[in-house]
Amino acid sequence: MKEISMESKYIELIESGRKIRTARTEAKANIGDIVSIFNKPYLVTDRRIYPFARLVQETYQEEGFGSPEEFSVALKRIYGDTVYGMNLYSHKFRKYDGEVDDKLRNNGHDACWSCSNLYSIPGSTGNGEFYCHNGNRRLGAWSYPRREIEVPKRCSCYDGCDK
Repeated sequence: MKEISMESKYIELIESGRKIRTARTEAKANIGDIVSIFNKPYLVTDRRIYPFARLVQETYQEEGFGSPEEFSVALKRIYGDTVYGMNLYSHKFRKYDGEVDDKLRNNGHDACWSCSNLYSIPGSTGNGEFYCHNGNRRLGAWSYPRREIEVPKRCSCYDGCDK
């Protein structure tokens, strides 16, 4: 699971749902990824690239700030004066509540993505592929596993089954 780190002063804002977005100079996760923020899972629901001025005006409340000016000062403190001319990635997230898992479930059983029978094989190009031990069915690739996977037919060998 990818981690998005933040200053500890944001814990309460995030846990209360008042901070549901974070701006970064590079992409930290894709839409649909489950990320760890302060060791708790969150689902990334949106990611956009904004020029600084637009980001500050449109997202300051979702970032947990009281005004665009307050948000602007915080970004300058983190990234320095160069932030004013930058394009920034804005990641929107919410508490993870199992929605992604629910979409990848069949008959109440976890899909291969959360199965302990999942394994991967490195490829010569630096990419690798995910397979399920039960049937050796290709499920995706290291580079973009969620982008390549179709909702799979379940292997019927999920955590808790006889191996």
